[in-house]
Amino acid sequence: MTAKIKLNAASGGGSFSLQAPSSSANNRVMTLPDTADGTVLTTTNPKAGNIIQVVQSTYTSNFYQNINADAEFDMTQLTATITPSSSSNKVMFLCNLSHSFETSHALFCYIKRGGSQITAAIGDQSSSRARVTTGLFTNANNYDLNNSTIQFLDSPSSTSSLTYGLTFRHGSNGQRALFINRSYAHTNSYQYPSAMSSMTLMEIAA
Repeated sequence: MTAKIKLNAASGGGSFSLQAPSSSANNRVMTLPDTADGTVLTTTNPKAGNIIQVVQSTYTSNFYQNINADAEFDMTQLTATITPSSSSNKVMFLCNLSHSFETSHALFCYIKRGGSQITAAIGDQSSSRARVTTGLFTNANNYDLNNSTIQFLDSPSSTSSLTYGLTFRHGSNGQRALFINRSYAHTNSYQYPSAMSSMTLMEIAA
């Protein structure tokens, strides 16, 4: 007795087969919708632009980090890891960051993948200017908590496990403090917020 149902095309085309699981313990049910026709996508042949998988990391604690002039800070508290199913697929990087800064000087950040700066996600070489993904709006008011959204469609050309994160630097001449998920003062009062940040990775079929 066969465990496969085979449908042949009406006029010389290919065929489609339905085959039951090999183990008697693995019973599976495929349910079709009652309304509307549709196309079943497979894991090996998704439509370009389809989202294959979504990974999200959240960070709900708060901390501050002193950053020296001309130095960089890798924020290991918030990273996300994804393993693309195809080397031709892309990875959409999305980050929602709650932050404040000790000074009104410029705060810069860029995206790292696997510990290395993504060169496609920074500005062109321009003399001695820092090449970064973006600058974050900051306000040194004691109460203020700023929010920045960072996004980039990456082409990692890999099926390995990939870890994404953010690196920061600033434009001040001295040591300055970066605050994550909290305001500059962070006094124990309803006037001072405690927030969260998140990082989302989406594999997009090419």
